[in-house]
Amino acid sequence: MTSWSLPFRGKDGRITDTRLSVVAAVLVAAMVMTLGFILDRQNQAFYLREMHIRTENDAALIHARMIGQINTDFALVRNLANTISAAGAIHPELDTQIERLLLQNPHLSSIVLAPGFIVEDVFPAGEGRSRIGQDVRGELLLKPSDVRGSDRFAAKFYGPVLTARGAGGFVILYPVVSSDQGSHKLWGAIEAVIDEDRFYEATGLRPIRNSENQERYPHLDRLSLAVRDLSLPALNSMPFFGDAAVLGEQPVRRKIGFPGGTWELAAVPSAGWNAPPPNQTFLRVAIIFAGGIIVFPVFMSSLLIFERSQNVKTLEKRETQLSELSQRLDLALESSQIGIWEMGSDGTQLFWDDRAAQLHGHLPSDRCYKLADWIAVVHPDDRPAAEAHFFNCSIVGNTASVQYRVIFENGFERYLRSVGSHYKGASGTQTIGIVWDVTGDVLMNDDLRHAKETSDLKNAELELALMELSSREQLLEELSRKLSLALD
Repeated sequence: MTSWSLPFRGKDGRITDTRLSVVAAVLVAAMVMTLGFILDRQNQAFYLREMHIRTENDAALIHARMIGQINTDFALVRNLANTISAAGAIHPELDTQIERLLLQNPHLSSIVLAPGFIVEDVFPAGEGRSRIGQDVRGELLLKPSDVRGSDRFAAKFYGPVLTARGAGGFVILYPVVSSDQGSHKLWGAIEAVIDEDRFYEATGLRPIRNSENQERYPHLDRLSLAVRDLSLPALNSMPFFGDAAVLGEQPVRRKIGFPGGTWELAAVPSAGWNAPPPNQTFLRVAIIFAGGIIVFPVFMSSLLIFERSQNVKTLEKRETQLSELSQRLDLALESSQIGIWEMGSDGTQLFWDDRAAQLHGHLPSDRCYKLADWIAVVHPDDRPAAEAHFFNCSIVGNTASVQYRVIFENGFERYLRSVGSHYKGASGTQTIGIVWDVTGDVLMNDDLRHAKETSDLKNAELELALMELSSREQLLEELSRKLSLALD
């Protein structure tokens, strides 16, 4: 199994461990991810809080508009009731006043005059004429007792109901009390029907059918609304406006009290409370980008440290191999008494190792010499060959060898052999070679040559003696033959 614990050598020469850098990178990544998660959660919490505040503000505004609209309509009907109450009866100018009132307030679909609570006249003319002669409280009597109330002198607001035109509407039933000689008696009632759609538009519950709606009611694009009548039994208290599902989504609730009952306004965001913030994508991209800026360098540093440890490990291995090779080379050079020389790039300097310096009669500490000084210690007869040797190595670039003699101060001569070559390395062209002592070989060769010459001379003398002996043997043989003939 691959281990992340890859060692490398620090500045103090000790082996350290990359595990710490990897752990640090993982911790930084975990911290950035945790911070990004917290920021994202906080952003969602802030957006939810903002939606709550905005929804509460919009609901409060709609609540105020509904209260204001109901109160305004009550004031219109109250003024009309006061006119009748002051006159004590219906007079001709009342028709003109009612028509003007309907013209100035188009959301009022009809107004009914009902002396003794019996419908006598309906405005506009022809609107709901079938109701004439009926009890104006007919729709109200169908309502629960909590809505009807026990006070005959109290105004009532209820709805929505189905009007004579077949449209929906809200009803204001305003009792009229007249005064006669200091006594008060119930004259009857005025009924004003408010168009349901226009009531919703005027209060901001529904978009207006013309173009001014968007700027006046910007909340309509972001809210889902529902309104229900709390005066009705709980089982029947379903919203008469909006979707019933709004009531189950933890809405912002506002109660709307008015004469005759209580409504409840419920409001939730159109996308729900769990809708993502509009800046969520941008924030998450920004968090990822910022996290990448933080984490990427840390991981890159870890990878570089990992790669550095690998490189250092390889270098250590190569260093060990080089050290072994160097030791072997030193041992070989030491045992063979071989020295190493190198010529400077300018061709005028010569560098010797300890062995080469000793072979030329210099101290090991003196390693750098001028080429002319080196030529000076070479035997005069061998200098041309030595100069040609270095010329071939450094200038021509050929591998060359030469044997030369060096003369010591005490007159002792030493025979040396040098082999050099020219090559191009990373630091430029260099000339390097080896030198070793061949004095023993040369002297041995000289002794062998002298011995051979002596042996050749002795062999020649022996051959002459043998030839002379052979000649004498032949002469003796001839004399013996002659003697034999003579004796015969």
